[in-house]
Amino acid sequence: MSKRTSSGQIKTNSQANSSDPQEESSTQQVKELTVQELIVLKNWELANYIADKAYPQLIPKLEERYEFMNYLKEFYELQVTNYEKIERKVLPKNCSDNKKLFKDAQIWRKEVLMKSKNATKFQASHMATKILDLEVEIDQQEQEKEEQEKQKQKEQEQEQEQKTKKQKN
Repeated sequence: MSKRTSSGQIKTNSQANSSDPQEESSTQQVKELTVQELIVLKNWELANYIADKAYPQLIPKLEERYEFMNYLKEFYELQVTNYEKIERKVLPKNCSDNKKLFKDAQIWRKEVLMKSKNATKFQASHMATKILDLEVEIDQQEQEKEEQEKQKQKEQEQEQEQKTKKQKN
């Protein structure tokens, strides 16, 4: 993963030296595909693979990425709603007025509108899946942080006990 500095230079994670666990994210989980794996991907699979790699690069912090992805999912869902409004309110419902227009509209609906609508539905579904994955990752990270804090507190208590014992002796 890389970051941009204020001067626009790109720094890798090792150069950025971030201690924020929020930035240690799912980038490692997006597997690098081999040529053999890449060339068998369908368009949508490749698009999702590339997007999955880009999200952590764009927004390294998990909770910020989670918020962004929720907005993006909502955006896709609103697009689907708008496609449905076109189907219900704009396209002619029967062929009595203008048979040619009705037929052309039905062909366009099938060949263009439905494909676009279904692709957008798929994007919303994929985004929902990515959001669930991110929720799990955030929960795991929070649990790890809590465990580290408990361990640190336990060590401090043991250290305090040792100091108290030394003072008594």
